[in-house]
Amino acid sequence: MKLKSIDEDTGTPYRLQQMAYDEGFAAGVKGSNKHHLIQTIRKEVEGKMEDWADKEHERWSKWQEYLHSQCFRSSEFTGALIIPADLVARWERQIITPYTELSEKEKESDREQVRPYIKDILTLLTTLEKEVLE
Repeated sequence: MKLKSIDEDTGTPYRLQQMAYDEGFAAGVKGSNKHHLIQTIRKEVEGKMEDWADKEHERWSKWQEYLHSQCFRSSEFTGALIIPADLVARWERQIITPYTELSEKEKESDREQVRPYIKDILTLLTTLEKEVLE
């Protein structure tokens, strides 16, 4: 049986809950306060759904704008876009390449896509940490 990584009722990653215990974030919090902290983290992360969906849509929109700008329109099919062969080859290579084997430039491009989410998570954890330490 495969362990589930997402709480199906809330959509919250179980790893986030485990992180609070394992990573020492809640090390100074005792008993029922740990449960409260976990619930607070869960609520805050769930509250980010629309913000993160908005960021994801913005990321996707920029990618589509870029992709369309690299293609040319087919005269045979109204609205059809043709992706140049060199881009198809490059992207197919990237699709099958593990992240660890990408070039530094390619890795940085992926990191750039993740930074907005990391910033939100770090801000959330900083806010919660201040609450715990008060």
